[in-house]
Amino acid sequence: MTLLSLGVIALLGLIASPAGVALRPGMNQALQALSAFRPIIDVSADSGCVPVTGACIPASASLGPSFSLAKRIAITGQVTATCGPFFSFGSGNVNLNIDQAAGREVAHAFASTTATCDGTSHTYTLTAIASNLTFHKGSAVATASVFAQGFDFNFNFVSESASTTQIVSLK
Repeated sequence: MTLLSLGVIALLGLIASPAGVALRPGMNQALQALSAFRPIIDVSADSGCVPVTGACIPASASLGPSFSLAKRIAITGQVTATCGPFFSFGSGNVNLNIDQAAGREVAHAFASTTATCDGTSHTYTLTAIASNLTFHKGSAVATASVFAQGFDFNFNFVSESASTTQIVSLK
């Protein structure tokens, strides 16, 4: 049982007692204020999901269908990622990898930014810089990923990650 659960049980026991009658109006106001500020959400450390009205919001990442290529070394595109929410946020990153055949070799580019992990989708515009060879207009393989960790609303440590890979067009 978590510390939060034990505290709620103790508080309910006090309020149910004859001495707790005076506390009941204040408790209702406090609960209303808390739920207006941020809904109380139980985060499952096992699945990395947040049950919200029976649904589950796992970490996710998706890519836009096309990216712009500048000077054959800078590739800019959009990554949409979701993570959290966390009561206490530790760290989180959104990453973008681009690979493209270049003769008998493969050109690589990478970009990263800090993730906003509040349980909603955020779109990031990232610019990946070529690390070994130049790129050309046409198809490339892009991988977007999100990794985040922090403490959930039950003070359990949660680590989430998600990734997706798809063919994108470099224009």
